Amino acid sequence: MIVDTWPSDFEKRKTETKKGIKQTTTKRMWKEPTYDSVCEIIGVTNLSQDIGITLRESVKFFEKFRLGLDVVNVWGEMLFNFRPVNGLHTAHSPQVLRILVHNNHPYKLDQSAKNKLDNLRSKKNDIELTGLSKLRVSPYYSLRKPVLDEEYEIHFIENLDDCRKIMIETKSKKVRLITNTNLTDLLFDMRKEKYTPAISYGGNRILSLVFKVGTIKGIIENADTTSPDDSLIDLENKEIYEEFHKVDDEFYAKILKQSVMSDYPPSVLELEKMYPMGPCSGYFDTYEEHRTYNAIDTPKAYPSCLEEMNIVPVFGYFDLYQQYDNHEIEDYTMYCVETHAKVKEESIMFPAVYYRSFGFKLKAAYAKGIGFVIHQFRRPSQLEHVNYKGDVETVFNHEKLPMEHRKYIN
Repeated sequence: MIVDTWPSDFEKRKTETKKGIKQTTTKRMWKEPTYDSVCEIIGVTNLSQDIGITLRESVKFFEKFRLGLDVVNVWGEMLFNFRPVNGLHTAHSPQVLRILVHNNHPYKLDQSAKNKLDNLRSKKNDIELTGLSKLRVSPYYSLRKPVLDEEYEIHFIENLDDCRKIMIETKSKKVRLITNTNLTDLLFDMRKEKYTPAISYGGNRILSLVFKVGTIKGIIENADTTSPDDSLIDLENKEIYEEFHKVDDEFYAKILKQSVMSDYPPSVLELEKMYPMGPCSGYFDTYEEHRTYNAIDTPKAYPSCLEEMNIVPVFGYFDLYQQYDNHEIEDYTMYCVETHAKVKEESIMFPAVYYRSFGFKLKAAYAKGIGFVIHQFRRPSQLEHVNYKGDVETVFNHEKLPMEHRKYIN
């Protein structure tokens, strides 16, 4: 789109004055924008195929040639804009590239959109590019927002006809339409009506269909958008829906809260790649009837494990790994160890030669006679006392929700 927008513009020649007479030279004012030259400016490699760049990456091009960029979505909301510090270059036409983004595809807007976009830009000075940014691995967390939002009017629907009726009758500016119908079916119904909503994906399924009727924003989604892909549930009506998400939001806020969040600076992440840690897994290839067990199932996040937690170690940004100083092993300190399993059973506790483990697990291994060498340790700056057992019991004792729904609170 960048190359196609200014091809003739970059054909302009320099004007020089000789003996008081202005003359147009054969020299270009700017180097012709080719895929190679644009890639060089932006700092990406041209692999002779479709080139995809983020809006933030493209800013280098607009900075160099003092061009502007405006980006809006289908709702007419300004997502991103850029203007050069020294002003727009008057020799370029157009001076500003205006595009609309829909379902992650950019569409160039014509000059008629200029005035509307200028007004939007003046109303929104602090632009944050969110959903359009390239996703990157980060040591930072993003906690889930509550599902229930007072700004939205909630209705249950079964089909598109129910949706039409509600959108005609509603007085609200924001409407959330909950359905137990497959969203893929509703999407095809909307396409038959020549309408394409904004589609939100999560995992291998559609999470929501967003659309707008006049000034009214509508969202169609299933009853529980927070559930894992393999455990979709149906909620019968608005009352059950609101009670379910009220309990779910409260439980989530108690379990995943700011005070139990740890920081992972780059040096910590790099070292932990060398000493991985994960769920225990393994098997025995012979069945011994007299043994207490012949296989292990690690429940991971089952409520019983959550109830056993009463202390959460919290690591700060400056809590870095240090060389082991032979101190007495501490339950909630993280250790990087080296261990060579002598029998298969030992490899279940330490599945790799270089592994990472909390101190309480090392104490258990030592008691079983499993040998290991500690190389590094990371001591938490805070131990947060929690009552997850009480939080779990509160959910399971909530009589307003049927048990079939309580067990899906996550």
